[in-house]
Amino acid sequence: SQKIPQLWVALLGVMPSECQVNDSCADGVCSSRFVGCSQDVNTGLLTQLLSTVDPRGLRFAGQIMLAGHSSLSALQSESSGQKSKYLRHASQSFMEWLVQERGGIRVGGKNYSLSMLLADDLGAASETASALAYSATRTDANFAVGGYGSSLNVHSAEESRNRGLLMLTAGASRSSIFEATGSSPASVFGFLPQGHSYDEALFQGIIDFASKMDGGQAMPRGAACRPEGCLTSLRVAYVQSTECGDYIPALAEQYFGQENLVMSETLPEEAGEQAYANAVEQFKALGATVVFFCSKAFEPLQHLLSAMESLDYTPYALLGKGQAVSDTYRSKVQLGWWQGSYVLDTNLWDSTANHVHGEFSGMTSAEFAERFRQRWGYQPSYLCAAQFAALSTLAGAIESADSLDANAVTEKMRMMNATEFYAKINFDAYGQIAFMPNVEQVPLPFHANDPRTLEFFNYATVWPRADRQVAFPMPVWAFRRCVAQQVDSDGRECYGHGLCSVEGVCECDNEWTGKSCEIRVAPDTALMIAITILVVVVLVMCLGIAWLRWQYLKRRRKKHEKACDAAMADLEAALWAQDQHQTTLAEDKLGSLGYSHDQISAEVSSRRKHQSEEAGVSAEYILSHEFTKLARARTGKEDPTFYDMKDAFFFGPDSIGRDAVCPRDNEKGCALVDILHAKHRQRCTHFLSWTWGYKLSMVQDALNVWISNDEHLDARDTFLFMCFFVNNQYRILVEGQQVSPKELQITFEKSLTRIGRVIALLDTWDNPRYLTRIWTIFEQLVAIKLEIPVTMVLPEAAGKGLVGKFEEGKEGILQVMEALTKVDSQSAEAHIPADAEAVKSLIQEQFSYIHVDRQIVHFMLRWMAGTFEAHMRSIMTPVTMQPEVLASPLLRSHSNLSYTVLNGTESLDLLFASAPGSPADGAAHILQKIKVAL
Repeated sequence: SQKIPQLWVALLGVMPSECQVNDSCADGVCSSRFVGCSQDVNTGLLTQLLSTVDPRGLRFAGQIMLAGHSSLSALQSESSGQKSKYLRHASQSFMEWLVQERGGIRVGGKNYSLSMLLADDLGAASETASALAYSATRTDANFAVGGYGSSLNVHSAEESRNRGLLMLTAGASRSSIFEATGSSPASVFGFLPQGHSYDEALFQGIIDFASKMDGGQAMPRGAACRPEGCLTSLRVAYVQSTECGDYIPALAEQYFGQENLVMSETLPEEAGEQAYANAVEQFKALGATVVFFCSKAFEPLQHLLSAMESLDYTPYALLGKGQAVSDTYRSKVQLGWWQGSYVLDTNLWDSTANHVHGEFSGMTSAEFAERFRQRWGYQPSYLCAAQFAALSTLAGAIESADSLDANAVTEKMRMMNATEFYAKINFDAYGQIAFMPNVEQVPLPFHANDPRTLEFFNYATVWPRADRQVAFPMPVWAFRRCVAQQVDSDGRECYGHGLCSVEGVCECDNEWTGKSCEIRVAPDTALMIAITILVVVVLVMCLGIAWLRWQYLKRRRKKHEKACDAAMADLEAALWAQDQHQTTLAEDKLGSLGYSHDQISAEVSSRRKHQSEEAGVSAEYILSHEFTKLARARTGKEDPTFYDMKDAFFFGPDSIGRDAVCPRDNEKGCALVDILHAKHRQRCTHFLSWTWGYKLSMVQDALNVWISNDEHLDARDTFLFMCFFVNNQYRILVEGQQVSPKELQITFEKSLTRIGRVIALLDTWDNPRYLTRIWTIFEQLVAIKLEIPVTMVLPEAAGKGLVGKFEEGKEGILQVMEALTKVDSQSAEAHIPADAEAVKSLIQEQFSYIHVDRQIVHFMLRWMAGTFEAHMRSIMTPVTMQPEVLASPLLRSHSNLSYTVLNGTESLDLLFASAPGSPADGAAHILQKIKVAL
């Protein structure tokens, strides 16, 4: 009897997957496998917890628990299993709407969420009481919910009374369930009306239809009542193929008179077409004008209609209780079985109704049906609507009582007089809802080209509220056959050139003939020629006018597109410049070109987002006294590392950009680059590969060396993808948002490809920190993979030290080689361990650590070789240099050590070319050892 802790239920949050039964059969033996359910380890009992998440955080004071039972283990191919699923889906839909949209149930000034634990009743009436007792005990439930089927609710209703629980049932209509209370007040509330109400609705509907016909309402085409009048000539024949209720003949006598019930007969369920043909012969002989047929299977009703057509017998109405609204019947008519049209049946709920809004739910039937289809992928039945309405009514009663006390809520339920999209909610003295079902009529099938053929085949509600006029009396078979068969591909009766007669033939309009009015009568030849010439002349003129108009519109469209492109370019430039005046002018220009306010706002937001994602920080700003002063003031250190700046810049109440809205997600907290002045924030020109462990002075020194020694670079026009500035650290560091390794790789490769140039900043050549960090190793690996050129940059002192080692000769060069080839990606680290794990998982997924180490060593040796050769060339006499060497992409300058390696494209052979006996011979010998390593 261990109870489910309320906190556990609340924190579970996410709805478990639907409790599904996967049926498999072999050699006549079927087995089931359960998915989405929990199973008690002691009893083996299946349970399912229905709950949902709160998208706005933990805002509920508590949780209202419902205990219930359901046929979880029933085969989905069985009616009970399918309809039990309907009730579960409706319950889940209600809880999602209640928690995620309405905000829960309000009691005592606080909001409460709702959850439901269902225990498997095995589809057996004897198990329902114990199933309900189990779920009620486990959850300490506030209220109870019944399952599908009247017989399955008898014992669970009694169990709920014994426990003092208010119980809802949207799956039972048997009155004895509710009348079992005797003189005690009702505490079990049913949302299906009494069984006889379905029959009463059909009988009352027939009487009303006949009265309207006698009152002068237009008779349907192809139909007629007897001379004495429709109402007076009503004669009822009652036939059933299964036991449907012995009260029905007496009820028919009550509505139509004993003398007008001309036949009451039961045919065996296995009776064939001949038995039904004999029954139809009796209908005709007895003058029956209304046939009431009750069956729990589809085939008997099909036999009856077939016999009616073959014997040309057309009553005023055929009442197909329980079968005409079945999915089998509906699908057959939708697929073209026109003989099944015009049959009347009852339905508790019209899914297309759009005129009544629920007092608690606020929905119409059509809105609920659309929500349900979007959520579950199928059309909801009346059971789904009843369950949703039942839970809405309970929630309304709880709020009205402002209490979770069962007695107080039960009293509000007894006094309930509310409106929901499902029905008017009020209960009789025993707690059963009281309302008349709808009467629906099966329409004709859609024609082949009708776009609605793939939609749900809705019937027309004809009583008590009429969506359209009922076809009463039914048209005769000859007329129906003509309307269904003498049609074109668009479903037009008699090809749209005539109408079907009562005799079943097309009566064609003038100038048309044929069985289906499909043949035009040939006119006078001379007149035909004149008409043809006139038509040709008019057609040519129309084509000419159309061509001229098309040319005009084409030119106008091109002019408009050009103006739109120019306005968009102006908007893009204004946003980069952060010029509000120019932005407003560009927006006004787009508005004059036909863009709506919403479209312009969306375009501005989209471009701000993309600019934020593509923006880089200017080298001028990083080198500026302004940034140096800011870093020192924030950290309190003379020469801080960027790790030192992290907390000072991004944490605390005065963190930079904390209250600024990020253009990327419209949430507070933006990247540093988004608050910089426009001159320091433009589209990235270079990707900087570095580490936050570097000191500020070292980064500034290296960048200054790189820019000052390249005549093509200007610090004002050089914008770096520098993660400290361009990534939104409020999402990464402060909020701890994580992305998958795959997303990380895709995003990084996309950025690197867009920028196209990488600057790798090394702190030193002697065992650089750069080669111990997993991020920089990964950046080099991706650049190699994408064949992106990489410029290696050293601070001035480190560069001089490297030159000094070169000038020591072989020993110095080998020492540099050893220092630059100590790569161990498996041991490389990151400041955030989770980052290291993510990057290493990418390496293991696509490569191997050995492969990565070799690639990086290969790259470093190429850079070292190019650097050494460049230094050797810089001290040689310029006259001895070959022009092609001067043009090599490895030689960017002779006065600094910032060199670019074009990954995957260049060869070092050019740099080894030197004349015999030249000063480079010794260097070439040493470089040959490097070539061997390569």
